[in-house]
Amino acid sequence: VLDAEGNRVGPGFIDLQINGGFGIDLQSDPAAVWQLGERLPSIGVTAFLPTLTTNGHAHVAEALAALERRPVDYVGAEPLGWHLEGPWLSEAKRGAHARSKLEPIPDELPDWYAPEHGVALVTLDPELPGAERAVATLVDRGVVVSFGHTAAAQPFADLAYGWGATMGTHLFNAMVGLHHRDPGLAATLLSERCSAFFGLIVDGEHVAPPLVDIAWRLAPDRLVLVSDAVAPLGMTEQRVHRLDDGTLAGAVAGLDAGVRNLAAFTGCSTGAAHRAASARPADVLVDQTRGELWPGAPMPWCSTTMAAGGNDHRRRAGVSSRRLSRPPSSAPVPRRWSCARTRAVVMRPYPGGGHAPVPGRRGRVAACPASSSVTSAHATVCSPRNPSRSSVESSWSTP
Repeated sequence: VLDAEGNRVGPGFIDLQINGGFGIDLQSDPAAVWQLGERLPSIGVTAFLPTLTTNGHAHVAEALAALERRPVDYVGAEPLGWHLEGPWLSEAKRGAHARSKLEPIPDELPDWYAPEHGVALVTLDPELPGAERAVATLVDRGVVVSFGHTAAAQPFADLAYGWGATMGTHLFNAMVGLHHRDPGLAATLLSERCSAFFGLIVDGEHVAPPLVDIAWRLAPDRLVLVSDAVAPLGMTEQRVHRLDDGTLAGAVAGLDAGVRNLAAFTGCSTGAAHRAASARPADVLVDQTRGELWPGAPMPWCSTTMAAGGNDHRRRAGVSSRRLSRPPSSAPVPRRWSCARTRAVVMRPYPGGGHAPVPGRRGRVAACPASSSVTSAHATVCSPRNPSRSSVESSWSTP
């Protein structure tokens, strides 16, 4: 049993773009995806798309094989498939991607570009020859297609989204922005005529706060928080990683920081910011089993240690129950709890406003007994897709 009184209980975060963290670099060691997953619940992330930047087919093959080698008794955030960011990108907008690794789109895509082989999302440049055909093939196979790292102008981008892509990769970064005479992909994504979602890195460095505010006000229901985190995440106080030439090469802030920043930069509610990191990414993946939490919803266990009190907001934990319902009135409430496999996260009031994942002991994971439950008489359950379920001032537990 866990006492969540005074906290906010919501669905776990889903990170659709994360390259590493906690000293783990998926670009050099994609087999470490499971070690990364074990650490992510400490910042509220309960599911993720491990992301590979452009690095050759052998690297991708290694990554796909790693997903098939699920460790026995794995406890951590669930990898939902790889996000392949490249190699079909614009040379002019490649960012930190190696020019020598970029490739043209082949006439026929390999069979492994499919969810059953571990590919969930592909970022590509719609201006490359063969892009329309590639989008159609990927969509038919069930892969989410996102446009990014492109110099496409707004009129062409408007047309290209008719091919079936449903997302844009890290809005404003590695694309033509909101130039007053020559708008690009960013203008398309922020237009009310566009229905595609767009990822946004809200670390205060990749996109200036006023632009974050503009994006939120124009398209709050399509904004998807992503971290784009790299290996130094959790290892440094810096917020961004750069190459030697100054090129941005990933964030060093987690999705939890993105939720807090989105609320601070836009003035939106904590619940609305939470939705951008949970319900919206679930919508991108068309995954109705994640991103929402309400009494009666089936939920697996969480995968991090929960501790009462504490001021270290660099340490955070999630908690969930199998099925939320009313608990026995005599349910005990311990001060410390450790559990495994989560889709929910408990948020506590954060100094200065908003909520932050509740601090816990980083790295400590233990299994829960089958009779575990979550109880609180005053916690709020956030239901991102159904506002009528967003405030539940009652107790709940697992039967």
